[in-house]
Amino acid sequence: MRRSRYVAAPKVTAPTPLQMEPLLWLAQFGVLSTPQLVRLIGRYEKGVQRSMRAVFDAGLVEVIPIPRAALAPPGTPEDHRLLFGSAPNVYRLSKTGVKYLAGEGIAEPITPPTIGVKNTLFAAHELQVRDFLVWLVESCRLYRLEVLRTSVDRPVLGEAMPDALFIVKLTQGRLVGLVECDRGTERGVSRWQNKARSYAQMFASGALQEATGGLRNARILVTTPSITRRNQLAGLIRELSPELASQYWLTTVDTLERPGFTEPVWIRATGGEALALVPPDRVEARTP
Repeated sequence: MRRSRYVAAPKVTAPTPLQMEPLLWLAQFGVLSTPQLVRLIGRYEKGVQRSMRAVFDAGLVEVIPIPRAALAPPGTPEDHRLLFGSAPNVYRLSKTGVKYLAGEGIAEPITPPTIGVKNTLFAAHELQVRDFLVWLVESCRLYRLEVLRTSVDRPVLGEAMPDALFIVKLTQGRLVGLVECDRGTERGVSRWQNKARSYAQMFASGALQEATGGLRNARILVTTPSITRRNQLAGLIRELSPELASQYWLTTVDTLERPGFTEPVWIRATGGEALALVPPDRVEARTP
């Protein structure tokens, strides 16, 4: 008999080291899907699924019910095929899981976003933000770079509230990224007018230095669903905030499918040719 995805078969056992790893990632990122955990942990999907089933039955995680249609990539045809089949499991720590990690001396997990069947657009956006951070972790592994900080619980930088913030130690200097995941679902320009104003205030007020321990430079990294949307948004930012347009770097969401910082797949809002996020001489590639 097949076990329910959303109903545990209670089995109170302490997690093994293999089962602890996904719990630690959930503590850091709040919510994660099965494919995201596979990429972070570096194990086959079946192995990750077995680990997650064990910690689910132990009451340490919850499975969030999200319809398949909510997680369909932008541009997916809206037809009957979205009514059938299953979306990947999406997990968050349960209250029991939070208490367990606290008892093990693990730092307090972030509060996961409230997502589910009633706010599917928000769920898709939050998972795309995690896609960015998964890509970041994989890219840093590729180049043996240290992730000094990630913050995904709406970091407040003065008036600015990016989707996430990260700091990576390069072979020379630091890369500070303020992440904005644009899904192209909002009409009009009011949202980006507000963002442009708040980021201008952030750079002028010193809020960035206060939040990053004195670092003054950051890139606003924007992912978009298509090249058309990327170019449209670059033009809008150039119009709304010409003095800061060089701080905005944009790419399409398919960039996140393959780790790496040195591919020329980013453009600045100021225009010009595609660029690498980090020059090759500032990273060291791992030998195959």
